[in-house]
Amino acid sequence: MVDFEHEQKIDTEQLKEAIDQHKVKVVEVMPAKMYEKEHIETAINIPLTELKELAPKLLKKDENIVVYCSDIDCIASPAAARMLREMGHNKVLDYEEGKIAWKKAGLPMERGKLEED
Repeated sequence: MVDFEHEQKIDTEQLKEAIDQHKVKVVEVMPAKMYEKEHIETAINIPLTELKELAPKLLKKDENIVVYCSDIDCIASPAAARMLREMGHNKVLDYEEGKIAWKKAGLPMERGKLEED
């Protein structure tokens, strides 16, 4: 299992394992329209632009959190991971491969389900 307190990133296989074992809160940090189209199974949506406002309401400081965006070229998830650490969340990993790699691996995607609803 990945070490949430000492590592910075997580790969596809590790994330799938963490989701299967219910050991992680997965957060897509892309805009709601992109999240609504499709997102990684179990993920909630907290857009990067709303992270400082919504994270205190939706995330616990001691839980394992994985943030992601579209792919390795997207800068939103590294920025979100950094912001969350600065806010006192010390178990945050960046799934920098993003939902494009997740989908390419044939792993489950979902539609809809905005957290604020």
